[in-house]
Amino acid sequence: MKTITPYFPDGDFALDVAALVAVCENGMFAANPPAGNTVETRGFVPVYENGPLTLRSGTFMTFSVKQSKRLLPASVIRDLAEEKAIAFEEQRGFKPGRKLMKELKEQAAMELIPNAYIVSKVIRVIVDTATGRMFFGCSPGAAEDWLAWLRDHELSLAMLPLGSARGPDMSSLASSMTSWIFNMGNIGQNLSLGDGVALRGEHDSIRYRGHDLLAPEIRVQLEAGRHVESVAVVLDGVARFTIDSSGCLKAFALEDAEEDGVDNDGSDPDTAAAADLLIMGTSINGSATALLAA
Repeated sequence: MKTITPYFPDGDFALDVAALVAVCENGMFAANPPAGNTVETRGFVPVYENGPLTLRSGTFMTFSVKQSKRLLPASVIRDLAEEKAIAFEEQRGFKPGRKLMKELKEQAAMELIPNAYIVSKVIRVIVDTATGRMFFGCSPGAAEDWLAWLRDHELSLAMLPLGSARGPDMSSLASSMTSWIFNMGNIGQNLSLGDGVALRGEHDSIRYRGHDLLAPEIRVQLEAGRHVESVAVVLDGVARFTIDSSGCLKAFALEDAEEDGVDNDGSDPDTAAAADLLIMGTSINGSATALLAA
């Protein structure tokens, strides 16, 4: 998981882990490729090849979801619709109007869908069963989309993203990230600044990579009215990542590169996957805890 969107329980909400596992392991919701004129399908897939649909290690549980979607370029639909429009004009003696042209495009799409190319994407989700936190291995937009899909399966998921979960007495995440630099890197919570930052202005943004974030030129940009859009952060001895103003963690990597995942050297795959889950779950959850209070 390189891109991670954390979610936290809203107030006193308690995640029903047993209900979540039951939905994950219900064969009715297994992922299948789109058939016929179906454009998109979603469902659960094993956490690793030929593995279980859910896996637990310590207080952590993981599952994977898959989205399969037919790719149908608008240009292909338009070309077929224009062919239909020409045929219509030859038969009727006049060009189709706007309403009929829209119908012709819909007909073209329905005819093309069965032969459209299918692309698939698998998203991993880690759940801390002790706190009810959920960590989606995707962007915030995709994570919110998957949360909505899970709620459609009668799951109660009152969850908040990092920015909203920080509490009403705390400044926005963007303001906090800007203050980290103004405070000379004094973030607290065992967090320290990394070597990259993106500064957003009214009309553009500036990115610094491999740079001292306490350098005068960065402070000058902030004093001129720019704010931090994303910043590289290190959780001492645990992980390094970039966090943006939406609360998404990007380029997430364990501090000890040799422990970034567990190699399956022929040992039982369940054991290897469980070890990997425990390491990643602990690191991600620790990072989320620190950011919640930073």
